[in-house]
Amino acid sequence: MNNPEDSKPEEESENEDKPFVDEETSYSFLFFATSGALLFVTLWSFWDDEYSRRGYKQYQNEYFKSQYARAEDKWKEADKNIASKEEELGNSLRQVDSQLDDSDEYQVLLDEVLEAEIKLGELKELKKFSGS
Repeated sequence: MNNPEDSKPEEESENEDKPFVDEETSYSFLFFATSGALLFVTLWSFWDDEYSRRGYKQYQNEYFKSQYARAEDKWKEADKNIASKEEELGNSLRQVDSQLDDSDEYQVLLDEVLEAEIKLGELKELKKFSGS
């Protein structure tokens, strides 16, 4: 009952190697190790760039402080100049204003301007009424 043909498939199935399946292989440790190395290198490069390699940072901060103080002094000086000019212009404006208030000719001109503005307003109203 044993046929030689029947025995061959059994022998072949026993001798066949198990095929390689990617899903059975775990890459979690490799991923963890690579991620850890990448994190370490990133942190190390940041620390190296910010603290270890930049010895000039102290001098740079001192330079910035001195430049800031210089700019602040210039600003205060310019502010004083502007304030004195502003006060001078204010005084001259008040003087001219008081001269104009004392002038009779100026008062007459102000009255004429006021009358002209009133007349203009009345004419604009008449134009609106005639148009509607």
